[in-house]
Amino acid sequence: MRAFFAYIYWLTIGADAVGEKVKHLQATLYQQLTGKGMNEEKADHERQSMLVKAMAEKQRALVVLDDPWMPEQVRFLSPIDGSQSIHRLLITTRIRDLVPKATRVELPLMDQDEAVALLLELANVDEASYLKEYPSAVWPPQAAYTIAAACGFLPVTLTIAAQVVRSWGSGWEKAVLPLLHEEHGSGKTSTVEERVIGAGLKAIARNEDATAVKELFYTFAVTQEDFVHPIAVVELLWRSCCASETEKQESSLAPRLKVRQWTQLLVDHSLLLGSSSAGIHLHD
Repeated sequence: MRAFFAYIYWLTIGADAVGEKVKHLQATLYQQLTGKGMNEEKADHERQSMLVKAMAEKQRALVVLDDPWMPEQVRFLSPIDGSQSIHRLLITTRIRDLVPKATRVELPLMDQDEAVALLLELANVDEASYLKEYPSAVWPPQAAYTIAAACGFLPVTLTIAAQVVRSWGSGWEKAVLPLLHEEHGSGKTSTVEERVIGAGLKAIARNEDATAVKELFYTFAVTQEDFVHPIAVVELLWRSCCASETEKQESSLAPRLKVRQWTQLLVDHSLLLGSSSAGIHLHD
């Protein structure tokens, strides 16, 4: 890939990228292309023209627009027009026919063996150690197939489920699957993603600060997906929404340290993405 293209540019978009956020994304891509800032007060078509002009000055490049949901997002964020034959545009999306004339390559779901392999790898469950602990067991464990199926063979849900397996430790084969299922007789319906996230939160329940950690996670409901928040913003979010009056008045670093620890716990369970240094954001 890098032998063929002189440059590779990546822009993550998301379903909520409309209005001002599109302007911000245009400016972000322009910064990648030129190293310069963009005047976001210009009209949409003017900013898009600036992207095309910047792209025309580049050697052969690949531009990846990740997770657009609307044709307008592609139109305003693509820096490549029909006259630029040396460049290529790759769009990753779950929306069929988002760009009708594009060459479409559909990626099927993983098969059950691939899904189980990913689940066990992410959970740090390796064959040698497992069979040493359970000499008469079958590898891969049947429970891993059941959990993978409950996750719909989707990478994002398998990633979260794997952290539940890893945090649970010995006995995960019987403990994790019930966490992924809805309570019998609850009468509620939910998506695979909701059930897996719920299981991740239940796994955190064994932590002494579980209630606070869950409250911190719930505060992200008011944030945009794929929008990266500096850890200082996460601290302020907690302070404004969830901190007690005593904690709000404390001038020590103790509450801030706690929020960072709780955030890392959510990242470790794949309920949030990122790091304290790079920023924190939700799954899309």
